[in-house]
Amino acid sequence: SRPTVYRTLTELVDAGLLRKMTLGGRSVFEHEYGYPRHDHLYCQVCNALIEFHSGALERLRDEVARQHDFEVLGHRMFVSGICAACRRRQRGK
Repeated sequence: SRPTVYRTLTELVDAGLLRKMTLGGRSVFEHEYGYPRHDHLYCQVCNALIEFHSGALERLRDEVARQHDFEVLGHRMFVSGICAACRRRQRGK
């Protein structure tokens, strides 16, 4: 049943196996445990969520942390904007 599914999702989040994000007014779940580190590009038009990994971004994060004598335990980055497909549709109007 639907309540069982939502209760189970909440338990998986609490256990650290899933991450819950709210995007465009909807809940999105993704792997948390054992899933490669990544960041996100989020399209504000179609709600697309594009995962990416950037070694350069991690190096910058680590350098900034060193400058501030800060121990990094993790990070989460969402870049909001408009994806290529939505921009093409907007230009075609």
